[in-house]
Amino acid sequence: MKIIFAVIFIFCTSFALLPSDEVYTIEPGIGINDIKIGMGYKDFTGILGIPYEHRTYAKEKKTLKKADIDVMALIQYKIGFDYVLVYYKKNNKSPYPIYKAYFKDEKLVLINLSSYVYELADCKKNFKLPTGLTFGASDGLVTNEYGQPDEKSIYLNDNLDYIYKKKGVSLIVNQKENALRVIEIFKPIE
Repeated sequence: MKIIFAVIFIFCTSFALLPSDEVYTIEPGIGINDIKIGMGYKDFTGILGIPYEHRTYAKEKKTLKKADIDVMALIQYKIGFDYVLVYYKKNNKSPYPIYKAYFKDEKLVLINLSSYVYELADCKKNFKLPTGLTFGASDGLVTNEYGQPDEKSIYLNDNLDYIYKKKGVSLIVNQKENALRVIEIFKPIE
């Protein structure tokens, strides 16, 4: 009898230990939950943990140029930064799909949330913009929700970058998949 109660107790309490299906809102120009544009390096790494890599401006530029990317078309180079922290699922302690975090003067200036580094299905289910737009949305949905971008550029051949400077968001759609795969948040630029 004690064994039956123990099995029932373990079965019932095990559901409380499962990860929640919490949905997080990615706020253009602001951040995501407790990660905010303008926060300090120590506060940021206190939430995400030690990055996989810490790249200087020069090293990041060299890495992207090696991949044949026009860095001056990217919003992070227009904003400016001193270094970037690179995260992968295994070293990111937070629930957010943050791939890169750009810092200037020890303050966070841009967050790159990526469904390439994290599972697209999880990103679709757990993260959304205030309009309801989620990872995986088509380019048609992006422009229906946000209108025509301030700037548009090709990124890594297959990706179309819709930059909404005044809103503080860059939405990167994989053209082959016709799916929103990357969301970048930064302080709005007037």
